[in-house]
Amino acid sequence: MKKVNIQDVADAAGVSKTSVSNFLNGKGAHLSESTSRRIQEAMAKLNYSPSLGARSLSAKSGARTFGAIIRHDLGYAFNTQFFPLVMGGISEACDHLGYRVLLVSSMNRPVQEDVEYALSLGRGIVDGFLLFEIEPDDPYLAAFARKKIPHVCFGIPDRPEPAAWVASDQEGGIVKAIDHLWGHGHRRIALFPGLARLMVTRHRVDGYRRALENLGGTWDPGLVQYSYAQNSDPFPDYARLLAAPDRPDAFIIPHVHTGAFYRAMDSVGRRPGEIALVLADYFPTGNHETHRYTHLRSHAHQVG
Repeated sequence: MKKVNIQDVADAAGVSKTSVSNFLNGKGAHLSESTSRRIQEAMAKLNYSPSLGARSLSAKSGARTFGAIIRHDLGYAFNTQFFPLVMGGISEACDHLGYRVLLVSSMNRPVQEDVEYALSLGRGIVDGFLLFEIEPDDPYLAAFARKKIPHVCFGIPDRPEPAAWVASDQEGGIVKAIDHLWGHGHRRIALFPGLARLMVTRHRVDGYRRALENLGGTWDPGLVQYSYAQNSDPFPDYARLLAAPDRPDAFIIPHVHTGAFYRAMDSVGRRPGEIALVLADYFPTGNHETHRYTHLRSHAHQVG
């Protein structure tokens, strides 16, 4: 059965193909009421549904849609504190502006395939991109700059001058955490900064180095434990460090690691309170007296 296209709609409505295209692309105000009605009736009669890929929206009308690129599977991403909070802020802003948000997640493909897919969306389906989890020499940023596609990074890129970005002060936050722990007498402080490939991880480690230098501490690479995969279990690393004779006396970890941390404490016979714990993570604004952790708060909703 032949697929219905724009020309079929135009023929059935007795109008030009350009009129149908203008109607689909949000330029119906330029058409007469009778023309718009005939196009609608023809689309209903032919059961025509426009393909997003076939719609070439003008820069003036715009798709009124932002693409949010999340380089995780969505199940993992929304199991963190950060993404629900920041997406709540994005949704609130988009509702106010009359925009939609299209979530684009990674699919365990070669990154260039994901970049090409994003570029195809940028040719009319979305007006621009919100890019999470940027990397050094980020391929998305290079492609967007080359194609002049509007974009905003969440996090500071390694070349911030030509890029638009919004970020929490990750480096400064870790400095505050180290200062806090140092002031309570802790000298062997372990840091779990996140995925090794991300810029945000680099900034956290930079903060760790800077704080130790300021305080006269000693850099021990064994106390900085990176995650190398999205869904890797950090339990073995916590258990190994906690069982070591020269074990850390404090940890700075993400919220999603708390379960693994306490399992490791149990496995080596440590009690809560023996080891200082700071969560460098994202919590909603409000009263946190019920939390038994010291945490670094970032207003992710406002960032979004």
